[in-house]
Amino acid sequence: MTEPQSKAAKDAGELSKTAKSHLLDVYIAEKYGRKRDIQTKQMRKGVEVEESSIDLLSRYLKKASTEKRGTNSKRFYYRVARYF
Repeated sequence: MTEPQSKAAKDAGELSKTAKSHLLDVYIAEKYGRKRDIQTKQMRKGVEVEESSIDLLSRYLKKASTEKRGTNSKRFYYRVARYF
């Protein structure tokens, strides 16, 4: 992670691009208290279709669903569907 690709950069004692990027992320997190949110296309799609998936399951089970939404101690959002 710390060695650059080119020989000249290695001889000059420079850090790799990956190491520089990581150090920038650590600096921003320490100075401003911010962290990047992890987002993947699979996570975005899950959020997009969550409502319709719960509705589909509710219709399949032929039971009404109630939802509980909130955050936990680490500030993660959660959603629980209950079927009656």
